[in-house]
Amino acid sequence: MSSYQILEKEAPGVFDAFGGLIKSFQDLPGLDKKTKQLIRIACLAMQGNAEGAHFHAVMAREAGATRQEVISAVVLTLSEAGLSRVLAALPSVIAAYKRPADSGTA
Repeated sequence: MSSYQILEKEAPGVFDAFGGLIKSFQDLPGLDKKTKQLIRIACLAMQGNAEGAHFHAVMAREAGATRQEVISAVVLTLSEAGLSRVLAALPSVIAAYKRPADSGTA
């Protein structure tokens, strides 16, 4: 069970409210779905959240992002996030290109 699924089970009201916030991000105009996912991957890599980076890498793949685009989104964070966070995120985002599209929950 992913940490996201644990939140859903243990705090459903918070989970639902968070889902509404995320939906509002998805509805923001100006950036296409793929670009939004690449930005999220970069942010999650900078936070050291490899599980979240994987989840959004699956979504980026479904939105048409290439493996190299996802890798670049992570590597571009090197000067801000540091080597350890980049190295932690890379295997998880690469794994999104080795699994079926429906396995986005890490």
